Amino acid sequence: MNSVNIYYELSPYQSHRRVGNVYRDSLGQQHRLVNKVEDAAVVILHLEPHNYGKIYETYPCLATKYVIAYCVWEASHLPNTYVASIKMVQEVWTCSEYCLDIFAREHRKVTYIPHVIERSTGCTENDMSTVRQLIGYDPTLMYFLCITKLWDKRKNTKCLSRVFETLSAELPNARLIIKSSGDYIPPENAPSNIIYVSKHITEGQLNALFRLSDAYVSAHHSEGWGLSMSDAMLFGIPVIATAYSGNLEFMNEANSFLVKAQETHIAESDCFGKFDHTMRWAEPDREELRKAITFVATHYDGPLVRGRVVQAKRSIEQFNRACVSGMMFNRLRQIEAERRRVP
Repeated sequence: MNSVNIYYELSPYQSHRRVGNVYRDSLGQQHRLVNKVEDAAVVILHLEPHNYGKIYETYPCLATKYVIAYCVWEASHLPNTYVASIKMVQEVWTCSEYCLDIFAREHRKVTYIPHVIERSTGCTENDMSTVRQLIGYDPTLMYFLCITKLWDKRKNTKCLSRVFETLSAELPNARLIIKSSGDYIPPENAPSNIIYVSKHITEGQLNALFRLSDAYVSAHHSEGWGLSMSDAMLFGIPVIATAYSGNLEFMNEANSFLVKAQETHIAESDCFGKFDHTMRWAEPDREELRKAITFVATHYDGPLVRGRVVQAKRSIEQFNRACVSGMMFNRLRQIEAERRRVP
């Protein structure tokens, strides 16, 4: 395959930047990564398409490039600003079949490029000690972890905390750790079985938090992918999550604990940012969520829970760097052939 000059614009958003770095590094194995848009034949904008028009104004030469937008969306249809932006690019890449279906309604050329499920899982003993102190670690307790942004109503953290609060008598030794971004002050009257961690922690300390947790739980309304869930699978802990949206790319009944959900219009009280009440996402069944948490807590060492953890590790092996890189190289080869055919 002929080498192509590629300019890759990384998102400033932390999780997007993380996966974008993997894609960028992988592309560099067979193609030339350039530092200037002007020097590229292919430009990849790994940016939320809020206003691509402004980017095209800044870099007029984009009109002569093959531009790919790598982006995700987490509701039934795109906001108007996203629609206007993606119409400016030649192609959209996205990470899940859920997102592909959404973007394909507004763009004729959408390609599925899943995330590479890989990350460092190491931590130092000092990291472990710091996190034990942070959460008041007690080895006699069972810890459920949720990594979230409490301002992001799509994460549905309030629902999860309310359900977990009702389990305090039934599961007296269970605790829910809610790890949020550092700009949130936990409520003073937080339930005794919920631990809020809003302090910024390092990557090693985050790994320690995964290692000290017994299970992961997400009551999300919708996810483009759900990196914290695939990360939890890498760490070998059981995952409970809403049976809806991008996480179904790697989660199923054999490798995780899926909570039934009903697709519904976004409630007025949940609208924020570009999410409005004309769009749909899912509402997880609270009783099903309660049952799933209880089952994992009471059957933790049983064959069903352990078996799904083993299967989860097998499932995510297909999302390795070599496999995903091959998909990108194949698509770029097709793009190159298509461009040569254009008179």
